[in-house]
Amino acid sequence: MVLMAVSWICSGALLKSNAIWLSLVVAISVIAALWVGRRQGWLLRAVVLLALAIPVSKTVKKWSAKRDTHGNTPATLAAISEKRDGAVIRALVAAEETYLNLSPKMNILSKGLLDLRLPGPTADAERVFSATVTTVDLDLTPAAPPTGTSEFESHPWPVAALSKQTDRVDLWRPMFDEISFFEHAKVEIISGDHPDGNM
Repeated sequence: MVLMAVSWICSGALLKSNAIWLSLVVAISVIAALWVGRRQGWLLRAVVLLALAIPVSKTVKKWSAKRDTHGNTPATLAAISEKRDGAVIRALVAAEETYLNLSPKMNILSKGLLDLRLPGPTADAERVFSATVTTVDLDLTPAAPPTGTSEFESHPWPVAALSKQTDRVDLWRPMFDEISFFEHAKVEIISGDHPDGNM
């Protein structure tokens, strides 16, 4: 909340002043607020992002005014800039909405991992996937059996060559059969994209 207040106060100060360092403070405080509040609701994060509107609009106006004074700015440059900005904002909103929709499902899957099940044994976990799913699961045997006596050992586990359609999802069973228990498990989205804008 403090970082959000700092973002908005500095944005408000930009209405009176054209100091470049204020834009920098706004950008840093917005990034910090989004990072610290990443587990907050989407509405708070949207309010924080709106604090960027003032410095961005001032920068665009200053840039377009500077280009207009040289007399070589095409009339469509502003329209092109607006279209690009709109596309970037739509992509950002789509990514945030996807993350917000998938986060509860990732948490349910994480809880199932503690029971050595993916998805877990609860009714919520069974609803994460649709009734019929096409999966590509792990192969039945690891690429190489464990060789050391260490508590922690890393080795690859091959993915099955063929996909299968099933109405009972039980992923990673070959690997879970080799594991005693997990003390901590978390399923997270590291990165991703929407193929052809498909949500």
